[in-house]
Amino acid sequence: MTRFGHECKKYFRRGCNLRVILFIALAVAYAGARPFALSAPAPDAAPKAAAPGSEVFVLNEDLTYEVSWMSIPLGAIRTVVTQMQGTGENRIVTTVAYMKSYSGVPFVDLYEIDKSTMDLAGITRAFHSREKADGKWKFTDYIFDQQRNRLVAKVSVADTETGGGTITTSIDTVSIDKNCVDGLSLLFFARVNARSPKQASVPTFLKGKQGMTQINFYRRATSVDIDAVDYPVDVVELDGNAGFSGILGMTGAFTGWFSNDNAQIPIKGKVKIFLGSITVELVKWNRPGWNPPPSRSSR
Repeated sequence: MTRFGHECKKYFRRGCNLRVILFIALAVAYAGARPFALSAPAPDAAPKAAAPGSEVFVLNEDLTYEVSWMSIPLGAIRTVVTQMQGTGENRIVTTVAYMKSYSGVPFVDLYEIDKSTMDLAGITRAFHSREKADGKWKFTDYIFDQQRNRLVAKVSVADTETGGGTITTSIDTVSIDKNCVDGLSLLFFARVNARSPKQASVPTFLKGKQGMTQINFYRRATSVDIDAVDYPVDVVELDGNAGFSGILGMTGAFTGWFSNDNAQIPIKGKVKIFLGSITVELVKWNRPGWNPPPSRSSR
């Protein structure tokens, strides 16, 4: 196997592979994100966003994305809002992400399920994941104590998906910054703020480390094309940096496009790597009364 092949294999088998790409190519963080200059919003670019989370979160919303590299499909990501508790601004939301690589794709072998519990601002309360790797199952639980700026992390390795035959378990308490998020809740944080022009430095805890995700929300209206509909989709654009250089020359730079409506659904995202970019694109959705909004020019 060539050196490139070995690098590809390491890249796609690591836990940050489709996870990095999955959270919309706009939301992965380790340490060292550098600030960006925030451009002034274009006049009349979009209507004012709804109150945080009030229209973004809808019970049973079900979205499916395809991940590709150089037009080669790698896998699929599905996010589902599974539970909403409480009333008004105190509601707590549970979301689940299912990530699976397609069979037969070289160097890619991923099956992972993540569950995040968050408030309407997208700030994490708890996170759980289970992933299959090298014939074993890894279970990760994070309990976020936002009031005390700390997190309790429990990691176990077992022989089965149900946790049978547990081999090792570790429990650690680590310090976190205020309003720290996990990767899945970071996606919803970006949704909540997609049409609010500002710059955000978001403490993000992934794979046992906290870093800072830098996101620039421009409220800049534009359009993108996706295969699932036969018209350009009305979107707002954001970009940012995950602040690290990863396997395959991942620069950390990302761009995302969210629907220019109150749902603010991720439509498309790109993460730069040295061989081009990884693309995440909406391919299927189930949200009552919602379809990708057509751009103004196509109405």
